[in-house]
Amino acid sequence: MSDPAASDAALQLLRRELYWAQAGVGRARADTVSVRDQLHGYALQRRTEEAQFRPAGERALESHSSARRALKFGLWRLLRFSFQRYDRLLAELAELNAGLAERLVAAEAEISKLRSEVDDLRQDRS
Repeated sequence: MSDPAASDAALQLLRRELYWAQAGVGRARADTVSVRDQLHGYALQRRTEEAQFRPAGERALESHSSARRALKFGLWRLLRFSFQRYDRLLAELAELNAGLAERLVAAEAEISKLRSEVDDLRQDRS
């Protein structure tokens, strides 16, 4: 019978390798609306994490040993003040980018409307 801790460690290693292997894979092109929605989601996530006492789902703070887990969390709390500033700055940057994406969506709609009007005028002249 295999050791569950060893298989769990192997599974974690496999997940880590797959994560880093996919970093080189290009993402599919997204339309402007989905980019805007992703930026809004990212900004919301940064704003939420800025106010959290303990980050949800932070794998780096986990450990099998309670002493090691306490040490990691203590270091994280000690250095948290410097990270909070970057969470806030990243959220503001994402909100600015989302605002630009909203303006781009409006501009694309206006361009599409103008193109259809130009096509209608060309057909009327023919």
